[in-house]
Amino acid sequence: MDEDIQLITPLKKAGLTETQAKAYLMLVKDGAMGATEIAERLGEARTNGYMIADKLVSVGLATKSDVKKKYIYTAVHPTALEALAERRRKTVEKNEREVKAAIPDVINYFNEYQKAPGVTTYHGAKGQKMVREKILETGKTLYFVRSPQDINDDMEGLHNYIDERVKRGICAESLSPSEYANHPGEDMKKFLQTRTLLPKGDYCSTVEISVFGNNVAFIDHSDNAMSTIIESPAIAGAMQQFFLLAKKHVLESTDQDALLAGVESSLQPDTQLSEPSGQMPL
Repeated sequence: MDEDIQLITPLKKAGLTETQAKAYLMLVKDGAMGATEIAERLGEARTNGYMIADKLVSVGLATKSDVKKKYIYTAVHPTALEALAERRRKTVEKNEREVKAAIPDVINYFNEYQKAPGVTTYHGAKGQKMVREKILETGKTLYFVRSPQDINDDMEGLHNYIDERVKRGICAESLSPSEYANHPGEDMKKFLQTRTLLPKGDYCSTVEISVFGNNVAFIDHSDNAMSTIIESPAIAGAMQQFFLLAKKHVLESTDQDALLAGVESSLQPDTQLSEPSGQMPL
């Protein structure tokens, strides 16, 4: 009996329940038997006996044969446990991958309903989408510092956002790294945008900063892919002042015409599009 108890633990680790493990050991020790006898010996209901025995068959630890219109179950060599443990390992790994993939959505769901007053954080691609929607909803002038690391995989979504912003008459002012600017200055007017170019290397953070109305948004374009929107008149006001001070400093300390000339000379004639390109015009 003690030996049986010791063997139950590794069988459970392979994926069996304690009752299934006892049933298997019983078939090994006492030989083949029917489901009714299995149930009686385990102190289980008759229907449970069939469920337990059929489970052992499904995982490869027993065989089922029809003897005179009665199903008889026979234990299989325990090497089948290795295959069972391997299947369980793969199932656990698959579940782990699915859980990790779902974590951003669960966090977004949690934050949506349990968020701290004035602060909302999103994980994954949803963050940039929510920031754009908030900008359009607010309808106020947008001040933003572009990150050279921004990647716009959703081209259609980007174009729709730009078109909608222009349609709603929402103006934008940007501080943009000159080496990543993708439109000449004359194209900015149709985007209702005023762009101030930053000298190469002056801003290399992965974070894009946007200020609009009473909101400040931070979009991290690194692998972390986290976006935070802070709704606070005081913080938004402070960040707007900071943006304007930075813009003033850049205009006083740089030759914007020279930076713009560098942008225009780096563009091929067929890339100077009249419509939004794959990146936000910044």
